[in-house]
Formats: sequence, C-alpha cells, structure tokens
Amino acid sequence: MEWIDKVLLVKIVFFTLLSTYYSWITKRVIVKEYYKSKCATQALRKVVWREEALMIIAFTAGIPAGILAWRRILQQSNFIGSEMMLVMAAIVSLLYTIFVAALNIVSSYTIAKEVREIELSKIEFVRKNLVMKSLMLALGLFPALAIITLRAFLPELLLGGSVLGRLGVNVFPAIVMLVIGKSLFPLTMSLAINATPIKDKNIRKTISKVVDSHKIKDVDVYEFATTKEKYANAVVFESVRKKIFISTYLIENFTTEEIEAIILHEVGHIKHRHFSLKFKRYLKPILLFLFANILWAYTKSFTIEESTEAIVLSIAVLTIYVLLIVVIIREFVLKAPVISRENERQADEYVIKSGMEAKILVSALRKLATLNDTPETWSKWEGKFATHPSLNDRIKYIEDFDRCMGK
Repeated sequence: MEWIDKVLLVKIVFFTLLSTYYSWITKRVIVKEYYKSKCATQALRKVVWREEALMIIAFTAGIPAGILAWRRILQQSNFIGSEMMLVMAAIVSLLYTIFVAALNIVSSYTIAKEVREIELSKIEFVRKNLVMKSLMLALGLFPALAIITLRAFLPELLLGGSVLGRLGVNVFPAIVMLVIGKSLFPLTMSLAINATPIKDKNIRKTISKVVDSHKIKDVDVYEFATTKEKYANAVVFESVRKKIFISTYLIENFTTEEIEAIILHEVGHIKHRHFSLKFKRYLKPILLFLFANILWAYTKSFTIEESTEAIVLSIAVLTIYVLLIVVIIREFVLKAPVISRENERQADEYVIKSGMEAKILVSALRKLATLNDTPETWSKWEGKFATHPSLNDRIKYIEDFDRCMGK
C-alpha cells in the first residue's frame, strides 16, 4: 500500500470515528439538558445544526473512501475505462456516506425517543430515516453519475476538436440529467415517505376547493404517516405534475381552516415557482465545472512547441475552478438560505392576499412550532443560515403585511 493510500485510509477512519463521537456526545448533551429543563425545545437547541454537521462529516468520510476505491481499481484493472472508474468510485463514496449516516441515525433514536417521546421502534426509526437519506443522496448524485456514464459511451468523434464542440456535447446531457432529476424528485419523495392519497373525505374536499379556486392544474395531494414520530409538516414539489405532501400528525392536530391556510401557503410556492427556480440555481456550478474540465482536457492536446498556449489555458482553468468554488459558496451556503426565507415570506403573503385571516395562519404556524418542538426565535447565526424565518419574525411580518393590506 502506497503512502497516499495510507493517508486516505487514516482520513476514512478518523472522520468515521469523529462522526460517531460527535453523534454520541451531542446525544448526551441534549438528553441531559432535557432531564434538567423538562423542555424538549430548549434541549434540542443545545446543539444547533446537529443533522447538518453530521452529514458534512459523513460526506467527508465518504469522499476519501471513493478516492481510495478509484486508486485501487486503477491499480488492479486495465480493462475498465477511466469514466467508468469514476462511476464506481462515486458509488463507493455514496455507499460509505450512507454507512456513516446509518451509525448517526442509530444514535439519534435515543434523542427522538427520550426527548421527543416518539412511538416508533428503533428498527422503524432507522429504516425510515435511512431510506430517506439514501434516496436523497442517490438522487443528488444521479445527474453526475449519468453524465459520466454517458460520456464514457459517447464516441470520441462526438467530443469534437474545439472547446465549443466539447462544451456543447457535455452541457446537453448535463441539462437533460438536471431536468430528469427534477422530475424524479417528487416520485423519490413519495417512495421515501410512503405517501398515499388523502383518506379523510372532508380534508380532501377542502384541499380540492382551495386548489381549484386558485386555478392550479395537475396537482396531486398526499398524506404521509408521521403520527408515531410526532412530526408535522407540509411540502410541495413540482415536476410534470405538482405534488403536495401533508403529514398525518398535522392533519390530526389542525382545524379545517388551519389546514386550508397551510395548503394556501403551499399553493403560494407553486404560483411563485419556487421549486423550479431552486433547480435552476444548480446550472451555474454545473456549467462552470464542465467548462473547466473541457478546457483542462483541451490543454493536453497541445504539443511541446505550443506550451505557452497550454500555460495560458491552464491559468484560465485554475481561475474558473476558483470561480466555481466562489459560486458554490455564494449560491448554496450564503445565498440559498436568504432566498429560502424570502420564498417563505412570499408564500405567507399569498395566503393573506387570498383572503385568509392572518390570525388563522398565525395559529397554524404556532401549532407547527409546538408540535415539532421548534424554538420561537433564532440566534444571530441560526438566523443567517436558517431556511425559514423564526416563528416570531414570521408572525410579525404576517401581521404587518396584513395591516398594509388594510384588513
């Protein structure tokens, strides 16, 4: 085993142990705080962004696992193409990330059982969460895997000799795979959460009335079982058909008017095309990444006499990679939470513009926070990276907007 393989192996072991330790220590902190304060909301705030941190560590463990797999395949296989090696390495990386995530989910069960007092068994809890995380991770990797696979089987002639020719051939499958991924997302969600059509006739009638009155076509509304895990939520996704998912825990605890307010909020997301706009943001980094890779491959075709041109292009590639990192940080770390919070405000505005009383929407939001043990306020840093405004900020905005509407 070469030294670089040993370094990769050490990284894999280190980040796996770090993930397990962090999961264990946060579990102890949260459970201890809960027994001290007897308040689930306060206990869960002791370690903010726990799930996000654990997934980042899991990815950090999965990446060197994929690189190590790629190196081992490269050393032992002479008949596998380089593109297919990347596919296999990406799959190994995905599987190891899922493995580390599974270890974290087992630890999370104690928090869910003792703090939130869920009624799911450990096996049910691990299975539901693992299926969800696995499908989401696989769907996120799907466009990249598909592009690499397509490129592996594209005839060399189609790659063209010019930079623009290569860019066109590579960009087209990238956009196609992004569209396919967007279309598959609602279906994936349906499978992951085991969604079924709404059973309650009155609720179904109320939802149909709201959807029809706002002239929304091709909408399917589903419920998904969350009573045992005590989770209330409603989400919407767009593809060929729009799909709204409502949790049974929400249906059981909300009045008909409050459910109508929640549905109007989701209709607001559809009217403003928030889901489609979110997917379009993925195009910038994808196009930059492909362009940088094509330029890099193009530099290899230069002869020694053309080394100056190769150096210039190499500098251009490096500049694009730096720009790519800046774009990813800007779009998905700094800008995404701000846009998400603005989207929530726009959806809340739509509810009020539709004639719903502000007090009903406020009542529904308060119930959501209570049922999910969500705090009413965010700290300064929580507020910067949260996807939703805090409950208090959201209520204040709704009441101010309601007054501006003259109600």
